[in-house]
Amino acid sequence: MNQHRISIVKAAGLSVGGDDKVLMHTLRHGFATASVNEGVPLNVVSKLLGHSTIQVTQRYARPDHATMHAGSEAAGAKIAGKASARRK
Repeated sequence: MNQHRISIVKAAGLSVGGDDKVLMHTLRHGFATASVNEGVPLNVVSKLLGHSTIQVTQRYARPDHATMHAGSEAAGAKIAGKASARRK
């Protein structure tokens, strides 16, 4: 495992060793999911991970229930606001 990977693993609070390919893969999934759940746009996460397409990033990022609920509420509020503005 190279020094850069070792520093990432240690920063994540994990022990160094084992199958580094699985570990790095797990860290990338965790990074993608945490980023999306913190509100980082998917296209930005995609670029940060170096993915060639956003579809690859969609497989990595797993938004949690709270993130999906907040997104639904925000979209609903925006739609409701536009609908009420048309009525005026």
